[in-house]
Amino acid sequence: MTSVPQLVVLNVLFLMIVLGNTCVLVAIYMSEKGIKTRMNYLMMHLAVADLTVGLFHLTADIVERWLVVWYGGAALCKIIKFLQVLLAGSNQDLDENLDYKKSSTERISLSHALGATW
Repeated sequence: MTSVPQLVVLNVLFLMIVLGNTCVLVAIYMSEKGIKTRMNYLMMHLAVADLTVGLFHLTADIVERWLVVWYGGAALCKIIKFLQVLLAGSNQDLDENLDYKKSSTERISLSHALGATW
């Protein structure tokens, strides 16, 4: 069984990720311009990507470290690990491909870039 300090750190990290990204999304929603600006649109997608990674990765990691025996079976274990890698990769792609300077200088279509990244 995992030590208590590891679970405390993971739970605090989970809360910080959820609360921080939720605050970003609420701030964008409540701003005068909303998601009409290019930067707010990118920030919204980055916050959603980070939120999904935090929710899937840390929830699975906390449950895995908390339980001594895995009750989900081999198939569910493989599905969860696949989704963790997929979401982590998509979050990294979103961070790299949608760099604000790159997207504004190359004049790529923002909706095409986001669609390809997701």
